[in-house]
Amino acid sequence: MTRKSLTLLICMVGVVYGCAAPSPEMQLIIDSAEAMGGERAISRLETLVIEGDGRQYRLGQNNRPSDDLPYYEVESYVREIDLLNKNWRVGQTRSSRYPTGNPVYSQEQTFGTDGDIAYNITEDGTVSRASARAAAERLVDQYDHPATLVNLALTEGTVVANLRQEDGQDVVDITAPSGQTYMMYVDSDTKFPTSIVTVGHDPILGDVTRATRFEDYFEGGGFGGFGARLTLPRGIDVYIDDFPTWELRVDTATDRELDDLSAPGEAGSAPVPEFQANVQVEEIGDGIWLLAGQSHHSVLVEFDDFLALVEAPQNDARALAVIAQARELQPEKPLQYVVSTHHHFDHSGGIRAAVSEGLTVITHQTNAEFYEDLAQRSHTRMPDALENNPQELTLELVDNDIYELGEGRRTMEIARVRPNDHTDAMLVGYLPRERTLIEADLYTPNSEEAPFAEVLLQTIEEREWRVEQVLPIHGQLFEIAVLEELVNPESP
Repeated sequence: MTRKSLTLLICMVGVVYGCAAPSPEMQLIIDSAEAMGGERAISRLETLVIEGDGRQYRLGQNNRPSDDLPYYEVESYVREIDLLNKNWRVGQTRSSRYPTGNPVYSQEQTFGTDGDIAYNITEDGTVSRASARAAAERLVDQYDHPATLVNLALTEGTVVANLRQEDGQDVVDITAPSGQTYMMYVDSDTKFPTSIVTVGHDPILGDVTRATRFEDYFEGGGFGGFGARLTLPRGIDVYIDDFPTWELRVDTATDRELDDLSAPGEAGSAPVPEFQANVQVEEIGDGIWLLAGQSHHSVLVEFDDFLALVEAPQNDARALAVIAQARELQPEKPLQYVVSTHHHFDHSGGIRAAVSEGLTVITHQTNAEFYEDLAQRSHTRMPDALENNPQELTLELVDNDIYELGEGRRTMEIARVRPNDHTDAMLVGYLPRERTLIEADLYTPNSEEAPFAEVLLQTIEEREWRVEQVLPIHGQLFEIAVLEELVNPESP
């Protein structure tokens, strides 16, 4: 037997055998195991199945940067963990909700990990390998539960160290053979684990702390093959820094026999998908280019003395590729500005890269504090462009009046869209000479949902812009008549 529990059991027989008492760190682990139902049951745990429901929050998609996050309603959730084979799988049904609160769609999701292989399964059964980032995060997730982490701590090869007190709780570091360290916080009176904390990396937020908090312990059923009744948390809440990402309420927890959780199909042999920045250039007009190629586009606009981008979306790789392409198209003029339409992570993901390249960021004043924080964040665990090339953030802020960029031959009027439920600080850009509007998220051609099309058209009318065509950040150029017909189908 390789379990530390066996060693501890032998030691408890008596000092005649020369065994030392458990270290204070291991004693805390033993006490937590006993509180949850017994060291024997926890150390012999081979599977854990958790079922419940909850909310999955959409980080970086709130109306304003300081507002509460929108979320998915998770109607059913099943998490199956195979500790012996070090794999797990989640099946869940969730409903997406537009910020208006109306259900848009319901989807079934299945995803999991098999060792260092992460995979996803769509509703129609299609299997694909997930990214290296997903694999790394899911490896950590396997032990993000009191029962599985204490089980790990009782396993040979795990290092338990650095017992201390913080905020009236006992804290110990648990380092897995993989090298991943978990900080487990334990109630000093009940000995129940109250939270598990890890440090990691988020591509937008950089170095982050992930805290999983536990409450409302209840008695689960039938563990260890001998009817042990483990006491496990009913409430499981996950935070990235101060942002909530998960609220799970557990209905049942057991160790029932599992099906094979190995990576299905060809997921195990498929190459790890990597993001490849693909920039496709489409000239919209003299000195105006759509930089497309992926789900989120950018627009390059040439002015008399400089160049400006509208949008640096997605991530470092995409933004740097777009910036390089812009400079290649017009090398004789400096690229000076990037207009960020709104703060949502999929649209602001390349802002740090733009700052590293010396670009001034134009955004609505509501977003100022958010961008200042974004630029100051540390990315030491996985250095990005700004971490490698530190530059000061320069902001130009738009209020509720029109901000005019450029002069002479071409100008761009940058203005706030009227209030809406997607984001309260959305900017659009209007090129008067070309009668072209640049917008993000308000209307995507051929989209099944267009809840903000009316907002966009009303903004155009209120600003008295003579728009003839619209250049979206998602999709292709379309005539204003398309929007008018959509909003006012009965008009002659």
